[in-house]
Amino acid sequence: MIKKLFLSCIILAFYYTGVSQELTPEVYLQRVMTYNQDIKISRENSRAATAAVMSVRTNKLPMLNLGANAQYQFDPAPFGAVTTKGESWNATLSLVQNVYGGNSVSNQLNVLKLNQALSAIAEDAVDENIAYAAFLNYWNTSAMSEMQLLSKEYLELVMKLHSVVEARFSDGYIGKTDLLMLETRKAEAEFQLSNADASYLLAKQQLNMLMGVVADSVYKLLSINTDLALPQVTPLEKALSMRPEYLIAEKRIEVAAYQTKLVKAQYRPSLQLGLQETWGTSFLNVDNSTSFNTIAFANLNVPIFHWNSRKHELTQSKVAEQVYEFEKSKVTDQVNLELNNALTNLQETMRQLRILEKSLMIATENLELNTLSYAEGRLTILDVLSSQLSWLQARTNLVVSRLNNKIAMADYLKAAGQLVQ
Repeated sequence: MIKKLFLSCIILAFYYTGVSQELTPEVYLQRVMTYNQDIKISRENSRAATAAVMSVRTNKLPMLNLGANAQYQFDPAPFGAVTTKGESWNATLSLVQNVYGGNSVSNQLNVLKLNQALSAIAEDAVDENIAYAAFLNYWNTSAMSEMQLLSKEYLELVMKLHSVVEARFSDGYIGKTDLLMLETRKAEAEFQLSNADASYLLAKQQLNMLMGVVADSVYKLLSINTDLALPQVTPLEKALSMRPEYLIAEKRIEVAAYQTKLVKAQYRPSLQLGLQETWGTSFLNVDNSTSFNTIAFANLNVPIFHWNSRKHELTQSKVAEQVYEFEKSKVTDQVNLELNNALTNLQETMRQLRILEKSLMIATENLELNTLSYAEGRLTILDVLSSQLSWLQARTNLVVSRLNNKIAMADYLKAAGQLVQ
């Protein structure tokens, strides 16, 4: 039984680490969003902001407090013909209602509601950044996988040509120079493959760590050659309504306006009404008798003169409002620039793809013709090696261009606020 269980564990371990599983960009994004700690932190911050709103709302409700105190005097002083007791105590139950505070509670509540909205927008900003990182990680890993396959294919081309040249050298048809050139090219191809293996391994580890799985897990990704649907051109106004940075700038202006109202509320009259019931001994305890004492009270506070502090604090608050207005304008310009740059870059990468695809077709055909001509003895080995390098460069440029196109698409979706729907 133990032997069977041990074998089952080995089989399961082999399956989860050695067998590649399908992983689409959508599934990968979902796993990253579920695992990411920054997203979890942003959710908790939103919970805290909601709790702060609920807490301040209670300030509008009556407050009921219970208090008690006791004291003992070791050397009671005589009070006339009577000697007082050393101990005294009382318990107080008070009910207090804030009647008017210059609208300070309402303004504070509005500020906290805006902070709650800001926390929700901050969640969207974190989601957007994580989605952007996931998008880039996925397609970068796919590109590194393609570069690894390309390096293997290039090494196979060199090895195949090397075997032909080696056979001709053994038969005495060519000199050793051609063989040495192939030996050098073979070593270069092996070195390139080693670098490609390392780059793919690092990209794969980053891919796995971002979604919280074992670093050496193997997944089958979509090819970097996969064509994605082009995003629709988004006008600036719509992009601004979707960008967290702009929405945050708008909310900060509203917060600053309520902060100004809070400053004004500090210098307005405030009124509290209350009812207090006290039970206990008298202050001069003669016979330990207790009694109830009911008090109704009103607290009125009217600020009169504070050396122009109200004026100075209002100036600071209004300056903050103006600064946030400038920041909003700055964000608008930045979003406009990012949107235009991203669209231009996306269009340019599309144009480059078409050029490089034609270039690869030409390089592939040239390699096939030169290889055939060399086999027929009509070209030198240098012509074949040169055509191999041209083919390799064309393939490499195409992979890099496809990756750049994916990055440009991510940049445009992020600039348009459409990366996370």
